[in-house]
Amino acid sequence: MDTLRRQTENGTLTSHVAEVLPAARAVEAHHMLEAGGVRGRLVLDFT
Repeated sequence: MDTLRRQTENGTLTSHVAEVLPAARAVEAHHMLEAGGVRGRLVLDFT
């Protein structure tokens, strides 16, 4: 995780977050991915 954090901070790794969903909506996130058309990453929040 530290490596990914450093790469993001220095611009080596970039990502586009399409949406942040609570972990309770993981099934919905999978359906969204299966349906296609999601531009960017879906992030599950476990906090």
